[in-house]
Amino acid sequence: MIPTPLLFRTGDLLDVRDGADRSLWRVEYRRGGGYETSPLTEGKPRFWTDLELDAALGERRLRVIKYDARGLGAKVLNVLEKTWEYWPEDVQHEALRRVEFVRRIDAIMPYERVRTGDAAERAARRQRCEDAAARLMSEQDRELSLDAAYKRARSEIWSECSGEWEIAESEAHNVVLSEFRKARRIRPAAKEPPLQLPQKPSAECVRAWWVAYDNAGGDIRALIPRNHDKGNRTPRFPEKTADGTTTYRLMALAIDEYMDPKRPNARIVWEKSYKPLCVEHGLRIASYKTFNLARRALKTSFEQIKARFGLRAAKMRYRVYQRTTPPERPLEEVEVDHWLIDLVVRHPITKRKLGRPWMTLLIDRATRAILGCHLSFEVPSYASLQRALAHAFWRKDVSGIEGIVNDWPMHGVPFWIFTDNGREFRSASLRLAEAMLDFGVVNLPAKQPMLKGMVESIFGTMGVQVLAWEEGCTLARSDVYDPEEEAIHSLEDVHRLLLKWIVDEYHTRPHQALKGLSPLQAWIEKTNLYPVPPAPSFDHIIRMTGEEIPRKISKIGVEYEGYLFVSPRNDPGLLERLRKNGDLDRDWVIRVDNYNYGEVWILDDVNGEWLTLENADPEISVGVSRFQHKLIVKRAKELAATRSCNVTTHELLDARQELEDEADMVIGTGRTKGSTARAARWHTQGLLFTPLYGRGLPSIFDQPQDLSQAREILARAEAPSLEPTDNVEQAGVQILAASVPSDQPRQPHFSESQSLPGKPAETTGLIDSASLSADVEIDELIEDWG
Repeated sequence: MIPTPLLFRTGDLLDVRDGADRSLWRVEYRRGGGYETSPLTEGKPRFWTDLELDAALGERRLRVIKYDARGLGAKVLNVLEKTWEYWPEDVQHEALRRVEFVRRIDAIMPYERVRTGDAAERAARRQRCEDAAARLMSEQDRELSLDAAYKRARSEIWSECSGEWEIAESEAHNVVLSEFRKARRIRPAAKEPPLQLPQKPSAECVRAWWVAYDNAGGDIRALIPRNHDKGNRTPRFPEKTADGTTTYRLMALAIDEYMDPKRPNARIVWEKSYKPLCVEHGLRIASYKTFNLARRALKTSFEQIKARFGLRAAKMRYRVYQRTTPPERPLEEVEVDHWLIDLVVRHPITKRKLGRPWMTLLIDRATRAILGCHLSFEVPSYASLQRALAHAFWRKDVSGIEGIVNDWPMHGVPFWIFTDNGREFRSASLRLAEAMLDFGVVNLPAKQPMLKGMVESIFGTMGVQVLAWEEGCTLARSDVYDPEEEAIHSLEDVHRLLLKWIVDEYHTRPHQALKGLSPLQAWIEKTNLYPVPPAPSFDHIIRMTGEEIPRKISKIGVEYEGYLFVSPRNDPGLLERLRKNGDLDRDWVIRVDNYNYGEVWILDDVNGEWLTLENADPEISVGVSRFQHKLIVKRAKELAATRSCNVTTHELLDARQELEDEADMVIGTGRTKGSTARAARWHTQGLLFTPLYGRGLPSIFDQPQDLSQAREILARAEAPSLEPTDNVEQAGVQILAASVPSDQPRQPHFSESQSLPGKPAETTGLIDSASLSADVEIDELIEDWG
């Protein structure tokens, strides 16, 4: 390393830092290749080479102080310790005007500024320079006094610059006056600030500026007007009681009462707490304005918010967040969140107000592309999250949707998913899904949406660019506009609006954060460099993203939510084999689709695969969501109580039909928004946001079937049939089911906790596959019609 010699003068201070250690060295003189220095504290002199000084300066370990603090007062040091930009503009302008006088004096007097901490030596040197200047002056100037140099500099600078200074001051005053007049609309009684033009200084004042400038080693900050040090510093309320109590102490006591979580009003504290204390002690009462000034002086704003609103609120207001660099790889970081959209929707047939649906959305941080979403009346839960994940992980097919021009190619399993602290994001089901599909979930701190700002921003963008233009937008709610009365769109209309905006507008529009590329272009470009991990299969996605429940395999099957799940028809000995391979008391990992209780999946940890279990009562479970199941069971128990019988399939089917009819009636004639929202949620069947390639779940855009087909489906499902099986237990269950008379309803496989007290549980069996498919089609028809 080739060093560059640095210029220091005698008296300069070198502040050198070495880790946590700090040392101050005074420059004495230069000697070949460096400087001889002496420590300000105890120690031996040291020779600093040019290489050491240049390296310390480059590593930001060296700071040069061009004055000796030992020869300066505390007030001057207070000014010099603050940076130039700290001071207001008007103070800076005054210092710049003063430096013009000082530099003119330097030009008149033959004086070389040498730094030293000896005040007497400085004064003697200045006197010698003044004498030399007097000898060089003309006879006329010499007759005046030794202050002729200061007077001459004063006159010359004022005549040259005063006009320019007055113009600049007038322009600055006009700006201040304009801002004041805008603010006076709030405070009309305020007086306008007067125009203060610069005044011609006296010779003594110019000399004082020059001395201060010289003592500070030529630092312009020494010429900063110290107006902040002026004023009366004595207490305005000096009175004390016999025990030394002052009004300021009483103010502090009252301010402590203000710092309370109950958050009392400051004026009320002044009136009800501070004033009575002053009267009690016989002290003068300070004004409310003085009380507020004391409150701000004694307690910072952060301390006040912390005491009154809590530490979390204080940190949220004053914390500074650092912008992070987005990842380079697509799907490396993905954000997900729920949003209650800003649009009221109606039923497409009855035009009844249904409320505002929920959207769950995933967005990629690297490309700003929307990976997938789910829109329904299902409140934020693992069920809605499951459908959003399935839509994001799999290839989407928008080719058959009318009005959609571009493709939606974004899909794949992300590496990391960033979420908030919702229950569904902290569930064991999601933890198992991330382990099986090989992605990670990062739960961000609660109530800090700025940590996943992309998904929050896209929700705001949707509200402004899409929904704000539609009738029924809640963003436009006012006294003259009621979005609930003006709403005209159905849920399918909102699907089409958002899908059109995502695929044909947002994904194709250049994004500022992507350096002019659109999210679609960024996705194509980055996936060519970094291919994304695919999902194993769609069935795998549904099973992996379903809700996890630990259950035991009993002698009759697996019980969950009152249902009994048994071996499938094509493998009747499945549960028996699993039970033999494991302990009787062990818990098996079960996955449930919360939109369909007709089947579940059990993990065979011996062969490492998921196996399907069928519901023993498909006529009351296929196509039934968790929300519907809760309501059906509650209504069936009410029907059983009125009929003085146990809950059977007959009560459950009647309950389901009654709830279907009530949901349709509420949607048509419901009087409250809450009831219509619950009815709309009843018809939520986990429909995906768009169709998917290959075999997948139904979407909102699938064509509904003809309602006349329902009767034929029911006719095919009336008579149960038997299928050949080698399993004795399975065959007995089927024979018993077939032997039940048609006028005697079967007892469903509900657990004891969900059966009526005092009623023994009866044996039940399975119905044939025609009934199972019938329920699937019936549910789809009910959904399409409802």
